[in-house]
Amino acid sequence: MNENINKVIYGETVLIDLTEDTVSPNRMYKGITAHAADGSITTGTAEITVEGTKLIMPEGLCTPIGDIDPDTDSWIRPSEWPDLSSVYNNEQNTLLMTVDATGRIPDPHVSICIQGAYTVQVGHIENNNFISEETYSQSSNSTWTKAWTATEGLYPIIKITGTSNLTYFGWREYTLPGTTAKYQTQFQAVVEIIGHITSMNDGARTPFFTEYEKIKVDGVTNSNALRYRWQNAYYLRELDLTDWNTTNWNIAHLSHTWSYCKSLVKIDNISELDTSNWIVTSLSNTWDYDHCIKELDLHKWDTSKWVVNGSMNGVWNNCYSLEKLDISTWDTSNWTITALSSTWGACRVLKELDLYNWDTSKWIVTNLQSTWNNCYVLKELNLHNWDTSKWIIPNLQSTWQACRNLRFLDISTWNTSSWTVTNLSTTWQNCNNLIELDLHNWDTSNWAVTNLSNTWDSCTKLKNLNISTWNTSNWNVTTLQYTWNGCFSLKELPISNWDTSNWTVTNLQATWNGCSLLKELPVSNWDTSNWVVTTAVNTFRSMNCLKELDIHNWDTSNWTLTDNSKYNPMFGYDTQLVNLNLSCFDLSKFYIYQNNGTSHSFDNLHLLQNLTFGSNNNNKLDATSAKPIIRFDWSPLLSRESILNIFNALKDGVTGKTCQMSSVNLNKMTADEKAIATNKGWTLT
Repeated sequence: MNENINKVIYGETVLIDLTEDTVSPNRMYKGITAHAADGSITTGTAEITVEGTKLIMPEGLCTPIGDIDPDTDSWIRPSEWPDLSSVYNNEQNTLLMTVDATGRIPDPHVSICIQGAYTVQVGHIENNNFISEETYSQSSNSTWTKAWTATEGLYPIIKITGTSNLTYFGWREYTLPGTTAKYQTQFQAVVEIIGHITSMNDGARTPFFTEYEKIKVDGVTNSNALRYRWQNAYYLRELDLTDWNTTNWNIAHLSHTWSYCKSLVKIDNISELDTSNWIVTSLSNTWDYDHCIKELDLHKWDTSKWVVNGSMNGVWNNCYSLEKLDISTWDTSNWTITALSSTWGACRVLKELDLYNWDTSKWIVTNLQSTWNNCYVLKELNLHNWDTSKWIIPNLQSTWQACRNLRFLDISTWNTSSWTVTNLSTTWQNCNNLIELDLHNWDTSNWAVTNLSNTWDSCTKLKNLNISTWNTSNWNVTTLQYTWNGCFSLKELPISNWDTSNWTVTNLQATWNGCSLLKELPVSNWDTSNWVVTTAVNTFRSMNCLKELDIHNWDTSNWTLTDNSKYNPMFGYDTQLVNLNLSCFDLSKFYIYQNNGTSHSFDNLHLLQNLTFGSNNNNKLDATSAKPIIRFDWSPLLSRESILNIFNALKDGVTGKTCQMSSVNLNKMTADEKAIATNKGWTLT
């Protein structure tokens, strides 16, 4: 017998009828109860979860209109939605908005705050006309909120008409059920705004999900009106400023104006804005993270009254698609810039950047980190006229990193006497097409550099690097990892006069690896007495033209090489060394090169003739049980004296270990000379 009651009839009157109800557990919050169509009690199972700051709604809780892009988790606008621009009639103080829910929030709503009194009409569009269905009158500065149930085929159009200014869109926070945590309802779909505003004040924002916006503005009375105006309008694709009359505007702040407009492709009429009366003081992050914008023609902007001060950090940072940026005519003579970090960082396809005439005489820059890094396509950067005498730069990390096509960089005249640089890591790394870098006028006497890792790494076409005059006496460099790695075209490296007495280097990995045209490496006078090197993998590897390497005066007494460094090459791999003096090394702490199951002591040192270990290394050269073979057969030109040096250096009393010399080398030795090695337990092959 069914104990559930789903229908109650009194006489001929139906009092309760649940038979057609569509209640289901997955469409109710967990713990909420209701009667199902059969009269039974149904308990909700739907739970909201949180990933970071994003609410994840269970399937079925809301019926979405349109689809959700699974890759971006963003709402896809239905193609049949009406085009607001076709019905907009330029009414004064009016905005039209297309609004709907994505199905990702349990309470679809819009919350609007407007300065002044205004009227809200909710309706729809028929035959390109707005048809009002509901009307709400709002008093001055009040907030209007409307919630609705998403209905398939119904696309609400909201029309707001103000008595004075339409200035602000505020989006209500959502409180997670059962908690006090508040989250912005970022999955609400406000997709289009088009209309007319008499003025904008500080705080006006474009909603997160706006796709297209056209706002006519007659006047701006607040100097902050454009600050943050479109920040985080992630889905804004086109912004139409065609009807803007900015002649009498007094704008002071452009910081973050269009930042994080990640989908913005174009800003109509931005090149024609009259900025002659603007007195801009802030430009930081103005177009930061505008991934899709392709062109910004700003050469007509009058900046003569601008007094930009402080940071220009990130102004065009991460404008991945920006191909054209014309700011060549900007008057910067009154600016007092202090920071240029990531200003043009990651402008990956920017073809030209003319900054030659920028007046920097009043600038006191303290940050140049990543200023032009990842400008992949940029071929020329002429900064010859820049006055840097007042700058105090502590960090040049990544300043021009990965400017892969940069062929011409003129910074030779820069005054660096006041700079206090401590970090040169990756400064010019991956400037693959840079041919010349003249830095001989740079005054480095006040610098205290500690990091030289990857500074010129992979500057593969760099032929001339003039750093001969650099004063390094105050430096305390701790790492030389990859400093000149992959400088394939470098023929000279003028570093013989560098003072390294205060350096405490711990890392020499791949420092000069791949400097294949260097015939000389002038480091014989370097003071290494304070160095405590733990890593020296590939330090001098693939230096194909280097015939002699003089480091016999290096003090390596404090070196404590890790196993990885002991078992990997410091020398070798096609290095054309003829003479190699390693008397500075204690072979009990240093394996020249061991790899895999075999110890390749001199891999590909085909031209090596003279090898010196020093008498203090007798009976110290060893191989491990895991790598029991030491190979010198790569060097068939070894002299008899060098081979004797090897035999004398071999550790005494070993078992099961082999010194592989090749028949060519062994034929140079007498039986008694070979016995020096075999009597110690070594097998010669």
